[in-house]
Amino acid sequence: MKVQKDAAPLRVERSLRTRLLLVVIIALLPAAIVSVVQGLDRIQRDGEEVRALLVQTARATASDEQNLLASAEQILRAHANQPDVRQAAPGCSLALENALRGLSFFPNMARVDRDGTVACSALPNEPLNYRDSNWWGIARETPGFFITEPAFSPVTNSIVMRGVLPLRNIDGTFDGTLNISLDVQWLDFMLQTQQLPEGAVAALFNRTGALITASDQNEAAEIFGGGVRPELSNQLLSGFGQDGEEWSYAVAPVRGSTTYIGFAMPNAVLFRSTYVHVATDLLLPALMLGLASIAIWIATDRLVLRWIDYLRRVANAYSRGHYAVRPNVLESAPSEFR
Repeated sequence: MKVQKDAAPLRVERSLRTRLLLVVIIALLPAAIVSVVQGLDRIQRDGEEVRALLVQTARATASDEQNLLASAEQILRAHANQPDVRQAAPGCSLALENALRGLSFFPNMARVDRDGTVACSALPNEPLNYRDSNWWGIARETPGFFITEPAFSPVTNSIVMRGVLPLRNIDGTFDGTLNISLDVQWLDFMLQTQQLPEGAVAALFNRTGALITASDQNEAAEIFGGGVRPELSNQLLSGFGQDGEEWSYAVAPVRGSTTYIGFAMPNAVLFRSTYVHVATDLLLPALMLGLASIAIWIATDRLVLRWIDYLRRVANAYSRGHYAVRPNVLESAPSEFR
């Protein structure tokens, strides 16, 4: 019988606390749902803001490179219709040499005939033929200016990438190209001296998505996987750095569709505020529930259970014949117990 008498108050205590807790959970449920929805919405909005930030920063970072490539194309177009250059006349080499005078980042310029043979160039060189080069087939099919992949030039004795302007006759037939060499070291210098945000990496890619140069070659090779897909321009993409850290990056065209700039930043830096805000949105309901549970526990004990226990002790005293006991302490109890 004693076990039954002791178990009854425990059942009352558990039932009361459980019911109060359920009431609080039901009351807080709408707020919890709103907080979760706000957290998910914040993730989506911050992701879009990060994408826009990366694209804008990429374009701003590539401004110097874009001006350099624009200058290369303007030089080619300005000389493409000069008779000496177009016809590879005796004055062709001198005209190309004068065009590059004082432009150290453009080490050479050459006129290539329809068969792929260098007809004249700003720098003296041995006879060269580009018919078997990868870019030659592109030049025959491409109407506009484009940039080739970096390659060693035996003429300049350095790594260069070529700006190529395909030439066409009046009837539209292919008439060779006019090329200008861009010193890759200059592009390296321009990227590495950029004032980039904390931990950021910028990289330049050609039309096929192959890496040309970067502010940090080793890190860029890991983050961008050695290249990019130009068709994913202006999208938010992700990769992993050398230490396995996750990065986000965006790719934006620099000069039409001939070159691209990739700009990447660590997620730990990009989404630092997002992590804090989302954690706050998701943890707030849990914190509210925890505080409410503590309040219920204390209030139930002080306002209800202690008086039930007191009445039980009084009843036990009466059952043993101690009728002189008077529950004077109940004067400070809630009115229901009084």
